[in-house]
Amino acid sequence: MSEKHFIVKIQNRNGDHEKSYVRLLVSDCEKKACQTALISECAGEIEQLSFEDGGVYDYNGENHYSVRSCVEVAPEDVATLQRFL
Repeated sequence: MSEKHFIVKIQNRNGDHEKSYVRLLVSDCEKKACQTALISECAGEIEQLSFEDGGVYDYNGENHYSVRSCVEVAPEDVATLQRFL
């Protein structure tokens, strides 16, 4: 399988506070890119994460991370995105 680039927008919800992050990732498919993006945002051990509600809970349920969008990036756009992300 060939490696592709994906731009993934992640939402972090902690109580009433929400933040969004954008990550440029390399993966062979969209599903793996989304999973990698979620896990990379979490500080806890993978075994302690709770995959629920369309995302993942970290810190004993304090933070919830979810993927808002995942788009494959055209090869000619990768270098430009790498400069700015």
